[in-house]
Amino acid sequence: MAKKKESNRRAHLRYRDPESTIYNFSATKGDRQQDFVGLVVNESFNGMAVVIVGDGNLEPGETILWLEAENIKTPCHVIRCIKLEEDIYRLALTIEG
Repeated sequence: MAKKKESNRRAHLRYRDPESTIYNFSATKGDRQQDFVGLVVNESFNGMAVVIVGDGNLEPGETILWLEAENIKTPCHVIRCIKLEEDIYRLALTIEG
């Protein structure tokens, strides 16, 4: 039984640069792709809270890609997008992968 727990735990490991809390994301809006960076405020195995600067008005239910590494793109679903200031947004995301 202990093997199964270890296996499940490893399924949730993510690449993370210990030096940085800045993550890269990508969203597709119509026919254009928008890349942006986010400052991670909080993170768990199921999701994360991120603050982004720029044109980041994303709708709940939208899927964006977390660019974990060059060849690792993890889909995340937007749960909430709250405008904090002009061009500053706080996102609540669930990790799907």
